[in-house]
Amino acid sequence: MASDSWLFKQHVLLKQFEVVVRLFIPFVFIAFFRKFALPPKARFPFLIYSFLIFYMLTLSFISEHPIIVALNTVKFLYILSFPISLILVLQPQNFSHRFLYTPVFLGVFLAAQTIILFILIQSYHPPPGYSAVLVGYKNMKVLNYGLWGYAHGMMAIGSAEQVYRAQSFFGEPTEFASFMEVATILSYGFYKVEKNKAMLLISLLCAVSLVLTFSMTAYIVVLLGFCFYKLVFNWKKMGIVGPSLALAGGIILSGVILFYFYSASHPLFYGRSRWGFAFGHSPREITIRIEALINSLKIFWNNPLGIGLIAHRDSSILQNYSVIGSRLAPLGWMIHAGLVGIFTQFLILYYVLKKIIIKQLRKKDSFERYLALSFVVLTLHQCLAGAWFSALFFYLLVCVIATDTYGFNFSGNQVPKQNRRNMH
Repeated sequence: MASDSWLFKQHVLLKQFEVVVRLFIPFVFIAFFRKFALPPKARFPFLIYSFLIFYMLTLSFISEHPIIVALNTVKFLYILSFPISLILVLQPQNFSHRFLYTPVFLGVFLAAQTIILFILIQSYHPPPGYSAVLVGYKNMKVLNYGLWGYAHGMMAIGSAEQVYRAQSFFGEPTEFASFMEVATILSYGFYKVEKNKAMLLISLLCAVSLVLTFSMTAYIVVLLGFCFYKLVFNWKKMGIVGPSLALAGGIILSGVILFYFYSASHPLFYGRSRWGFAFGHSPREITIRIEALINSLKIFWNNPLGIGLIAHRDSSILQNYSVIGSRLAPLGWMIHAGLVGIFTQFLILYYVLKKIIIKQLRKKDSFERYLALSFVVLTLHQCLAGAWFSALFFYLLVCVIATDTYGFNFSGNQVPKQNRRNMH
């Protein structure tokens, strides 16, 4: 929450607390657990990330503004201290499925927060709020409702047609949707495995809040994630018709997505009612996204090795482009780290999918498949809104690796996988 949201940026004391959490907690973990070795399947991803760090630091010293880019690079790459410390903390003797209650309980709190605020705003009884600026995050103006979170996603602000888009303390509704996707899947997984009806209720609340984000990205990602899961789970059953069905499904899905883009930006849909404002998108917004895609590809074409991490105002290269797609993970890495950055990221994802995710998705009646599905959905979501370098991304990456290594103990007396191998 400290890394991915703006919860701790509302007050000076909270900002100082965030700095303490982000800087010192990983070092504390590593100091206490430094004698533990990385799990075997964690070594390759962290080796690749080490190479990526070396490349980006090298790139910073041959960029336009070496000192600025180097400082930005160190600040950006520091997030890697979180998964390193986490993977060292999680060991056979203390690894449990309870570790994954964290996003579930955070999810139900944020779901209640956003659902109540949605009801208050749509019933024309909003709580007291004020305008604030998220400095450093596009410098966007948002409505700040204090403990009720932000409301940058208000459509047609000030008119009778306004619709609140669930956002909580995140920068944008689509970033909040990414967190709620994970919370919904994990809580549903706990319900299926533990038969705990309270978890089903939590999953439903998280799903409702996810819908209230009115995020086109989230809706598309959920659909893609479900199709990917069904395809992987039933691949062996389909036999030789599997590839043909996958191709046909891809074509149909692409058509549905294109139709959604068209209808959501059409005047008959977008401007007809308050719900049209919420679900739809202005034609200008679609134009901006296309322009960002084209400009990003132009930057990559002209700078195939990357330009490093540099602010728009400091870069003579970026000043030539009004809009770029740096919030899209593939385009972001293509811009900042070029061919090396995008290749290493795809290599890590391919390794994790092949060695762990696909195997876990095919497990029946297991919590592992829900954990794997949450990682797939988050990865897909960050293709359209994210960086493949967030705290939540690394949290799930560490969890799937640790799960594959140690296994979960749901019964209270189950021996971890690694110990079972040693016993045999």
